[in-house]
Amino acid sequence: MGVNIKGGFATDAGIRDSINQDAILLRAMEQNGEWLAAGVVCDGIGGLERGEEASKLVISAFDKWFQGICQWVKVATIDLNALTQHATEAVKQWNRDIRSYCDRENIKSGTTLSMIMLVRGSYFIVHVGDSRVYCYNQLLTSLTVNDTTRKNVNGVEKELLNNFLGKSDELKYKIYTGEIKPGDIFIFCSDGFYRNFMPQDLGPCIAKYQSGMSVHQICVEAINLMKARQEQDNISVGMIFTEHTKKGLFR
Repeated sequence: MGVNIKGGFATDAGIRDSINQDAILLRAMEQNGEWLAAGVVCDGIGGLERGEEASKLVISAFDKWFQGICQWVKVATIDLNALTQHATEAVKQWNRDIRSYCDRENIKSGTTLSMIMLVRGSYFIVHVGDSRVYCYNQLLTSLTVNDTTRKNVNGVEKELLNNFLGKSDELKYKIYTGEIKPGDIFIFCSDGFYRNFMPQDLGPCIAKYQSGMSVHQICVEAINLMKARQEQDNISVGMIFTEHTKKGLFR
């Protein structure tokens, strides 16, 4: 039995900003009933310069990387450790790309990154910063931990980002792995989404999915809900619904 997936994503500048510093993408391929899917969300660092360019740079590089994988990978037999290492080396290269971009433009810029890959009943995540990946199956569980520190700044308690792509030549990152259980829903999102998102919001999302709504539209409507709650930041979310079956769809 393989893992059948249906996924989608959406992003929005939000109710305050005209520039969207988030970027998000989801790609998948199917070989003989076996799926390989990868989703990435990036949140450009607002306190630096051109965060939107840093996040777009990474998403574009990710898209090219995944297209390259599709040319050689054998989903049914690929060694998962080797694939994880391949993805990690790609993320390190994207960090170098941002560093080179900053040197050329004489600026400081960067982006968070949370990338999840699903293959043959397993998942792994490469994580940098404070975007997040969740799994929902009866309970909502965060699969990633924010790389942040709480500090008092001028009398105000703030959560400061420790790490992001573009910060330094040597990239610090975290790897998370696990097995996909029947019915798992994976959510990858920026902080503009998760700040006002509540576990009970998933009930309507699941009902819409079961009624045949595309996952993209589910994501759009979930973002609209965050905007209605007056979220001020850029908002991005992707969702991957899984089932254990012989056939799969991606839409």
